[in-house]
Amino acid sequence: MKDNIPPPEWIDAKEAHRIFCIGKSTLYSLANAGKIRSASLRARGALRGKRLFDYDSIKKHIESHAKGGLKP
Repeated sequence: MKDNIPPPEWIDAKEAHRIFCIGKSTLYSLANAGKIRSASLRARGALRGKRLFDYDSIKKHIESHAKGGLKP
């Protein structure tokens, strides 16, 4: 992140797409498969809520697929 600001712990799908270029359906598939962490913020009985994704788990998942080069 810029200006030495640490990355957020949790991000929504829109922010994940902006940072990692990963689409919403891919995020949900990875979360459902247990490959990344997510949390649903929804009031009891509500049909809709907000799904958040763990920034570090997304980054670690991408790193696990990286090949070649040096890790910074």
